Amino acid sequence: MRVPTELTPTKLSSWDFTPLQDLQGIITPNGLFFERNHSGVPSIDPREHRLMIHGMVDGPRIFTMNDLKRYPSVSVVHFLECSGNGLTEWKQPTEKTVQLTHGLVSCAE
Repeated sequence: MRVPTELTPTKLSSWDFTPLQDLQGIITPNGLFFERNHSGVPSIDPREHRLMIHGMVDGPRIFTMNDLKRYPSVSVVHFLECSGNGLTEWKQPTEKTVQLTHGLVSCAE
């Protein structure tokens, strides 16, 4: 469920709730995962994308997506909740459903 842009601070700020009623089991399918965007959604070309690690390391490194794919993968389950979940209800509760007050949650593997 996407929040209409007229309810958000800017046209680039928006969010989609996880449809809680559609979940089966503990893992949220990718297409049902909540989203929170403050500056629009970037268009990233995986062939051009780079990850730079610098700062408190022995030496800075830059990785391509192919570099990263060569490392072994690890599978873990994490529960994620937006820090703004339920935020609009603190001053004046207005929403009538858990979907609208706490729908910014997902569980991923």
